[in-house]
Amino acid sequence: SRYALEIDHRVPRAHGGTSTPENLRLLCRSCNQRAAIQAFGLRKMEPHLIGRP
Repeated sequence: SRYALEIDHRVPRAHGGTSTPENLRLLCRSCNQRAAIQAFGLRKMEPHLIGRP
């Protein structure tokens, strides 16, 4: 999707990643959520997920 794009850190800042252009990418919202779940686990990310009660 070209809408609802978000900036994502390839290596999360919490895991030592930086905010340099080489570590940033554009992802659609659902892909960014999926990447966050992979990096931090569903339990930690669930309160932040859009579309969840």
